[in-house]
Amino acid sequence: MNQKLQKALGLDRPLTILAVICIGVAITFIFPSYIVATGSMDPAIPPGSFVVSVRLPLFPVPIEKNDIAVFRPAEGVSAHPWVHRIIADSGDQVTPPDRDGRVDVSAEGIGEVRGKSAQSLLIPESYFYQSGDSARSYHGLIPKSMVIGKVLFHFKLPWR
Repeated sequence: MNQKLQKALGLDRPLTILAVICIGVAITFIFPSYIVATGSMDPAIPPGSFVVSVRLPLFPVPIEKNDIAVFRPAEGVSAHPWVHRIIADSGDQVTPPDRDGRVDVSAEGIGEVRGKSAQSLLIPESYFYQSGDSARSYHGLIPKSMVIGKVLFHFKLPWR
């Protein structure tokens, strides 16, 4: 290959190329990004927002109440990862919002519709209680194993 072409493609700087590839891999696999498709987190995260998270299995960070998390797809809930807020942790007592839309997810990742339930609930071991911020979004129990990421930051895309 001719020298001018190698220089134009950056092939004369292998360490720079390696660094760019490593950064790209880290961004893709450790800090995955998503676009929020629904208004379930409105007004905190409007639909069409770009969300950057940290992938928990690769970079463990604690998930606490009021954190916004990314969840694996669950049968009967969503065919795609979704973003909701952690309302309560294992052992906490919570009163579900007085609205329709309670869907508890089983340990197998299957959503079970519970409907309206304003009774106080003790969160079982290895579960979170999650909800979108919107008054129209669903909420309910979800196994901690369904959490795949913690939202680091988000911003509204200007063209959406």
